[in-house]
Amino acid sequence: MLVLTRRELLGMLGHHVSSVSSAEEALELLGKSAFDVLLTDIGLSGMSGEDLAALSRVEPPLLEIIYSTGLPPSDAHANSAHRYLTKPYTMAQLEHALQVETLDVG
Repeated sequence: MLVLTRRELLGMLGHHVSSVSSAEEALELLGKSAFDVLLTDIGLSGMSGEDLAALSRVEPPLLEIIYSTGLPPSDAHANSAHRYLTKPYTMAQLEHALQVETLDVG
């Protein structure tokens, strides 16, 4: 239910969204289509979101990454070039992270 809601809200913000249920499915989709931004949870079952991001950035153009996590922010997150959204996050926070990342891509 949350995936559908998030997908619908991102669509209302003007973004084209593809969603999958696992990191492995995400890698397969990333290999078939071009994307600007990857929004992934860090704590995925199986392959972690960080491992997914590392594998998805192997070939140019580099994919921008936004991580979501239920864990409190750490110093590593504060010093990272990636965006981190701590759950629960607001749509305004998500929209801001997406705006920043898509500006960095262009």
